Amino acid sequence: MMNLEIRNVADNATDEERVVLYVLADCNLNDYLLFDSTYDEEGEISNKHRHLFVFPDQQVKKGDYIRIYTKEGNNHTHKNNSNTTTYNLYWGLNCHIWNNDGDTVHLIHYDGYIYKNVK
Repeated sequence: MMNLEIRNVADNATDEERVVLYVLADCNLNDYLLFDSTYDEEGEISNKHRHLFVFPDQQVKKGDYIRIYTKEGNNHTHKNNSNTTTYNLYWGLNCHIWNNDGDTVHLIHYDGYIYKNVK
C-alpha cells in the first residue's frame, strides 16, 4: 500500500535539487525505494535505472514531509507549525540526477528484499 505521495522534484539540476514526498498515512520509510529512469527514443519510460535511494528505518506520521536531497549531507528533521515533521534526507551523490526533461521519479513500496554478493 502506498502511504507516500510524490509531490515534486524541486530545484532540479542545481545543488539544492530534491524530491519532495508527502506522508498519506503512518508508515516506515524503510518499506520504500526511490530511483530515477530516463526515456527511450520513442518517449516511453526506459528500463535504464541509474540511481537508487534506500530509505532509512524511520517511522513517519500522516501529514509529514520528506525531502530527499541528491547531495551529501547529514539527515535531520524539523517540526512544522502544523505540528508535523519534515525529514531532510541526503542521497550522498556528487552529481545532479534530475534533468530538466527526460527523467522519471519512481517510488516503490515493498515488503522486504534479499541479496547475494557476487564472488
